[in-house]
Amino acid sequence: SYNRDVTLTSDGPVEIPLPQEVVASFQVNFVEKDKGLILTSDVPVVPVYRITHRYSRMLANLKGQGALGRNFRLASAVRAGGNEGTNERHFFSVMATEDSTVITIDESPYPLRGITLPYSVTLNAGETFLAVPDDATYHITGTLVVAEKPVAVMAGTQTTIALGSGGNRDNSGDLVIPFSKIGKDYVVIRGGFSSSLHDYVMAVATVDGTQVFLDDDPAPQATLQAGEYALIEITGNKGDPHYVHANRDVYIYHVSGTLSDQKWLGEFGMAVLPPINSSSCTGIKSIAVPKFSDTGAYSDLYIITPTTSLGSLTIDGQAYTSYGTAQPVPGYPEYSSIYLNQNTLPQNVNFIKSDDYFYVGHLVAVNGTGAYGYYSEYESRVDVLDPKLSLPTTYYVVDTVCLGSTVN
Repeated sequence: SYNRDVTLTSDGPVEIPLPQEVVASFQVNFVEKDKGLILTSDVPVVPVYRITHRYSRMLANLKGQGALGRNFRLASAVRAGGNEGTNERHFFSVMATEDSTVITIDESPYPLRGITLPYSVTLNAGETFLAVPDDATYHITGTLVVAEKPVAVMAGTQTTIALGSGGNRDNSGDLVIPFSKIGKDYVVIRGGFSSSLHDYVMAVATVDGTQVFLDDDPAPQATLQAGEYALIEITGNKGDPHYVHANRDVYIYHVSGTLSDQKWLGEFGMAVLPPINSSSCTGIKSIAVPKFSDTGAYSDLYIITPTTSLGSLTIDGQAYTSYGTAQPVPGYPEYSSIYLNQNTLPQNVNFIKSDDYFYVGHLVAVNGTGAYGYYSEYESRVDVLDPKLSLPTTYYVVDTVCLGSTVN
């Protein structure tokens, strides 16, 4: 087992090196008791998981209670694949938070190795289960995972090759949010890849009749049934914002990278985007974003904020206008985005603050690899008590409650 206590301060983030054997698994279709991490804190924190291997990096916001749920639709980079026998795979893994948790994999776009669907497995608290497609070229986009008790789910790719990249490989992935945390409105920021072939979103439907729209175009990009996905290429220049929205709650997974040179086209990452509007209970008011310390590292920051709150947005104590320019989101002018070249910011850790909730995307390229993640908090946990037993229950549905709201 691995245990460690760390004291944090407001001076900036603390880096905690992790032994590979704690977080990495090669055991497919096997219940493991000693993989994965459980983080606890006496105050709210934003934990971020980084893989910093020279050639295969990844960046994932761990999302706290916001990542726990019972129903998930997964995705992995559909324009990436691997080679058999080299552990270049699309994957997903599940961790239970309570004993005797029955997890069912109900649907998947391709066969999973050693699994006939629907497939159920029982996990105790802290145990994990890893699944992969039957072929290295198969993705998992649209896969449905259902649990009887709250679980956390990770999904992505390991050292897979991006389509048309000339063989470049990279990791990508994120901790998935459950159905209860997705929404209808999202802002997507164009990365730096020279081709939209490598900068795209996967909109994954959770209910039938889901229409997905882009910017202010009244015609839907696609009409989806539950489990289907729409692939939408993101066009324009680096830093250009786009409004992706739907008539029903939908997942938006974004695959992107930061540098335009041909040699970087395979150096990508994938992020689960947070829904964006005043009722989504997502966003942050303060975040410290450390630069990647490697020589030659290049990184971009994308800030999405309510337009009316631009006046309070600061970076390292200075008005954001000292470092970037705001662009209104097409079709959604209530929000604006700011693109920042993090390399030009003077500090090694960049403190971003505002009076209102905002979101930060982080794209990195270094030493022949890339990473992509999004920083956002989700609403604080609300415990609902069973009216007869006076014990916490998760079987009641309540309307949206955001931090600081008054419930009558």
